[in-house]
Amino acid sequence: LENTVAAAAVCYAAQLSLQHCLHGVGGVVFTPGRGDEYEVGGLIILDDTYNANPEAVAMALSGLMERARQVGGRSVAILGDMLELGADAGLYHAQIGHKAAEMGVEVLYAVGEHASTVVEAYESVAPHGVAKARALVDIPGMANELKLSLKPGDVVLVKGSRRLCLEQVVQGLLSLARGEC
Repeated sequence: LENTVAAAAVCYAAQLSLQHCLHGVGGVVFTPGRGDEYEVGGLIILDDTYNANPEAVAMALSGLMERARQVGGRSVAILGDMLELGADAGLYHAQIGHKAAEMGVEVLYAVGEHASTVVEAYESVAPHGVAKARALVDIPGMANELKLSLKPGDVVLVKGSRRLCLEQVVQGLLSLARGEC
């Protein structure tokens, strides 16, 4: 969204008409997994699986909380590892766990090498008995496991680095919500 607004501003600054600028923006096709939203089976699924870094995850969590407030649903975050962060990767993952709890994410699932770090950090801040967190291992099978805990009205964010293939989780959730599996 920020890139789109910047492109429209450059267009406008180049003395092109506002109508021309908006027409150009209207024709943009976004890469899948960059904030796609699906409403299916009583769930709202936010697919932000294209990639992840600390700033992008924080922004996605903020978007999750905003959307959950809009619809009055429970906020659920499924977070995969953020890769290529160097020696401080554990610290960055702990910060994301803290941030999710501080923002009020009600249910958190983490997957990947740093999943336990995210969950432990979340649990150290989240109110006990209100919020819950869990580390998951099996990405292809996650949708079936999540089926047991997700409820109609939930807003579910799926976010992680591209290499984790979390789009499989999104597709699994969509299939389950449609009653295909």
